[in-house]
Amino acid sequence: MTRFLRELSESGELFAVLLRVQMQQRYSGSVLGLLWALLMPMLTILSFSIIFAGLSGWNLADYGVYFFCGYVPWTFFQASSLNAAESLVGNPLYVTRLPMPSQILPLVQVAASGIDALIHLAILFAIMPALGAPFHPAMICLPASILITAAAGAGASLLAAQATVFFRDFRYLLSSALFLWFFFSPVLWQPASLQGPMREFYRLNPAVPFLELFQLPVRQGVVPPAETWILASAVAAALCLAGSVSFSANRRRFYYYL
Repeated sequence: MTRFLRELSESGELFAVLLRVQMQQRYSGSVLGLLWALLMPMLTILSFSIIFAGLSGWNLADYGVYFFCGYVPWTFFQASSLNAAESLVGNPLYVTRLPMPSQILPLVQVAASGIDALIHLAILFAIMPALGAPFHPAMICLPASILITAAAGAGASLLAAQATVFFRDFRYLLSSALFLWFFFSPVLWQPASLQGPMREFYRLNPAVPFLELFQLPVRQGVVPPAETWILASAVAAALCLAGSVSFSANRRRFYYYL
């Protein structure tokens, strides 16, 4: 674990270069370029808000803010995990031929997805006045929400990257699992709409505390309770520990599979 962190700290310049290359490749050859990072979330929030606010009878503007608060952390976690799953198998020469810490490759994907998430948050803040949504003092806790969510994304990405090396179908299983998990998470729907025992069991979903770290301060104007911070931090710490320890233990075996 200590060696893992030391290698990361000593590779800051390489990390920055790979991140810049990743961002350039993502939008190279595109007519709109970086504008796609602005256009896609706007189209997503508009389409989902119109459809699901209409189905539920929810106020369109209020639903839009609620949906976007959950959409940002969910999309970050989904994109970073799926992109990281391809990071090692998609760059075998980086892993087997170059003298570099291979954990940089999945973590670069986390950083790239994090940049997109920050752009999405900026879009949310820009459209909140148009939707009649106020800015709350509780939103000052959002930097902590972002850091905890980023830590969880980093741990999950390290696990996804190495799992795909040993089991190539894992990336497809992960994509399917995340697709289903999205609909079981309170992004499109409110917990208050659940009936009976489901109102108790939905909190077993590990994504709930991370979503609340954004939904509660932005939409409701309240600082998330201590329970939410503790649960999210515990999940993030467990993912980071599992990801870093298993990566350090398994990376010598990558050569035999790439």
